[in-house]
Amino acid sequence: MNNQYESMEELLASDDWLTPSEPFWYRGKNGFKRKDHLRQHIRNYHHIKDVRINEDEPDSYDCPFEGCDRVGVNGFSDKKLMKLHLKKDHISPFQCPQPGCNRIGTNGWQRQIDMLKHMKKAHATSQ
Repeated sequence: MNNQYESMEELLASDDWLTPSEPFWYRGKNGFKRKDHLRQHIRNYHHIKDVRINEDEPDSYDCPFEGCDRVGVNGFSDKKLMKLHLKKDHISPFQCPQPGCNRIGTNGWQRQIDMLKHMKKAHATSQ
């Protein structure tokens, strides 16, 4: 089996993927639990550079904040990295309204439900 392909489409167009040189170890309970591990396996073992597991998956994830330069080629390779950027670099849309609470600025929440849970637990309010 030739392991040198430029893209998934090239591999699938060949018959090589139908007759593996080794048993399929990574199926069922032995399958990859995370997509990034499968991508890494395809990139490193099969030497395929352009790895997209799902055709609906975007090439990059852009920051949704207007004026942020992390879009297009400066975007993120996966959603998790974009979410970390949002938490670290942008003021959260939901801030704790309780005076003196440190859950403000970038330490707030992306979802209102999480702020409400905090209010109930940390400040014993049902706001």
